[in-house]
Amino acid sequence: MKQFATEARSELGIGIGEPPILPAGPVWVRVRLYKRPPQNMFVNGNRTRPKGKLLQASQSDSTEYTISMKPDTDNCLKFVLDALTGVGWMDDFQVCKLDAMKCYDSVAPFTGRTLIEFGSLDELVHF
Repeated sequence: MKQFATEARSELGIGIGEPPILPAGPVWVRVRLYKRPPQNMFVNGNRTRPKGKLLQASQSDSTEYTISMKPDTDNCLKFVLDALTGVGWMDDFQVCKLDAMKCYDSVAPFTGRTLIEFGSLDELVHF
């Protein structure tokens, strides 16, 4: 977890000992846990043509194929929230809104990755 937090600090440009980005108030978090897809997921080894049904297409060019197997999403999410405590927010009790999904990685080199977005609920604009 320490390595994850250190990488997050580096990515966000926050030095050790500096306050978190959102020190107070309610926070929303969106997490996408991308896992390396199994070889047999793709027709004839072509990673651009997946077998099976497309479950969700993201707004970007990549497509997301959801996973309903281990590891448990809630356990992964707990790890992410705990690791970002003190980096993104002061304490994970501030997190009031969550959106999490496990997906197969559809972006080369298909190694697996975690994408995290977060912000202040006070700044959300409702339409």
